[in-house]
This record gives sequence, structure tokens and C-alpha cells, in this order.
Amino acid sequence: MPSECRIEILTKDHDVERFDCGDEGINRFLRENAIKQQEQKYSSTYVTVNGREVRGYATVANGVVELADVDKEDFPDFPYPQIPALLLARLGRDLRYKGSGLGEIMLKFCIGLAHDVSEKVGCRVVCVHSYLGKAAYYESLGFVPYGGEQEARGKLRYVTLYFDLKG
Repeated sequence: MPSECRIEILTKDHDVERFDCGDEGINRFLRENAIKQQEQKYSSTYVTVNGREVRGYATVANGVVELADVDKEDFPDFPYPQIPALLLARLGRDLRYKGSGLGEIMLKFCIGLAHDVSEKVGCRVVCVHSYLGKAAYYESLGFVPYGGEQEARGKLRYVTLYFDLKG
């Protein structure tokens, strides 16, 4: 990560208004919902910043992966129907920093966060619901697709992938 950047939890002091990752839904979530959901304990948002300027962000929450949807050989003798997970709910990088590696830095930060969480509570995988066009990016970093292609709200098509922390 560039030395002038750091990762920290989102606060009201961060400048989110100029953030533009090219996806209005991801932009709007950061501007309008991230702080509210954080205050309600639904999710936490981490930002890559230089000063107050947000260059990238990741929102995480608790989640589960259905054991029936994955290759059970990867989880031998697991006795429950759901695998504890950290859900990577949102990931965005400002277009001005395309090619800087910030997306991968944020993703690796979330995997590290999941490792930290797993020391205190059960957490075996990181899962993400990816737009179809972005799934190959996650796969290149070790994520495995499962459950097939799905549809959200009748329009957005996505695939769910997981990263096994024991991997």
C-alpha cells in the first residue's frame, strides 16, 4: 500500500462525497448507508485513506455459507449445515486509483480481519457475492465459486464465492 495511505474504520469525518468507483450502488452505499449500518451494528466499513480522502472501502458483516452448496471434501467432518463466515458485503476502489492495487489490498485486509475474528469466534471462510464480470478477479486471488449464478432483485446477476481460511 502506498505509504501515504492507511486503512481505518469509517467515521463521519471521512470525505466520502468525491468517492466514485464507477458503480452508483456501491458509491451510494458508502455515502448514504455505511455509517448508519455501522451504528446499528449490521456491518463495519473500513476505508483506505490519505488524510480524509477515501480511496477505497470494504464493508464486512457476519455471514454463513451453506454446507450443502460447497464441496464437502473441503470441510471434512463439519457437523453443522452452515459454515461460519465473514461476508465481504461491499468492495469499492475510486476510479482515480485504478491499477494502484488498492482493491487487492482491501481484499487481503478483509481476509486478515477474518483470520483475526477466527481467533475469537468461529469463522472459516470469507464469502462474497460478486457481479458476474468481477468473479474472475476474486478467483485469481483464491476464491472458489459455489451455488451457481443467482439473481438479486430481479435484475443483478451475481455469483457467490468463498475463500477458505484453512486453505
